Amino acid sequence: MRRIVLLAIYLIPATAFTQVLQLISPDQARKLVITPAVPLLSPLASIAHVYGDVKVQIVIDTQGRPTQLTVLSGWVGLYDVALRSIEQSSYKPFLVDGKPVPVTTVVTLSYNSKTPPAPPINLDNQNAWRLFSEQREACSNALRNPSKPEKQLKPCTESARLAEPLFLTRDGDALEFTYLAASSAFQNNKQFDQALAFANKTLARVADGYGDPTTPGSAYLARAEAEIGLKNLTAANNDLTNAEISIRSAASWIQDDKLKQVYKQKLKQVLEFHARLLTATGNQVEAKAKTDEAATL
Repeated sequence: MRRIVLLAIYLIPATAFTQVLQLISPDQARKLVITPAVPLLSPLASIAHVYGDVKVQIVIDTQGRPTQLTVLSGWVGLYDVALRSIEQSSYKPFLVDGKPVPVTTVVTLSYNSKTPPAPPINLDNQNAWRLFSEQREACSNALRNPSKPEKQLKPCTESARLAEPLFLTRDGDALEFTYLAASSAFQNNKQFDQALAFANKTLARVADGYGDPTTPGSAYLARAEAEIGLKNLTAANNDLTNAEISIRSAASWIQDDKLKQVYKQKLKQVLEFHARLLTATGNQVEAKAKTDEAATL
């Protein structure tokens, strides 16, 4: 099942559970742990440097397995690895009168700059994974140095090339991230046609059901930037509108106040960018509306 579908399932409200279960505290649950959930960073989280806690409501079934995972709060870029970590944990069954019964509790995983990276997802070719990881890191480092855009193209395009056979039919954010990184590298080198091509590849993945809720907004923004470089201002205007819609949608999934603020700032930046485009095309009324909305965020 593809990742967006999985996230839709994971984010079902807790009230949707069909059975009313006994709630046990996190401290009670920790006393039952056999195999703990170990927090590991996703590729996207390690590059974005956005950390924090992910809170997940789970049901511990009568065999001690974590089931019915429901994300309560946290950054969406950490959902996938948090859920995978919890799925690999195990518990002693909770006993009532000596008999195991299912119970519900909340698990919190904390992520910071010292959290180790997640291992590859069921990858058979470890050498290919190593090469991809090296190029992805080189690409990320190069993108952090905007003064030398020419250093970005080789590692970013190579990491995208290596990612395709590894992740083309897999869930996770690795392929979408490398496509967007390659688009940024070409954009920074003013090769707008190639930047557009990689943005389109990302959106094709979204259309096929891959990526997380943050992916469409980033992809539409990348495509708009490339289209502006190609003087396709009408298309860029449409994509910036779609980017705004996507960012609002992604923000609606977030319950953590600090992360909501991150999304507000991202939306503010896109609105201000959109306002400049509208001003350049002579649409002063809509430009002012975007500027006014940005000022409220």
